[in-house]
Amino acid sequence: MPKKIDPQVRERAVRLVLEHRAEYPSNAQAVAAIARQGRVGAEHEAAY
Repeated sequence: MPKKIDPQVRERAVRLVLEHRAEYPSNAQAVAAIARQGRVGAEHEAAY
């Protein structure tokens, strides 16, 4: 069963993806890049 993601962590991750989306060819690549940079835990990457 997937872990529940803290709403604040999710909001921050979504905000970062939206802010940096234009820098990447796809949403998936934007999410992966932000997770790799340590801005959001990689364990949460698949949940967005």
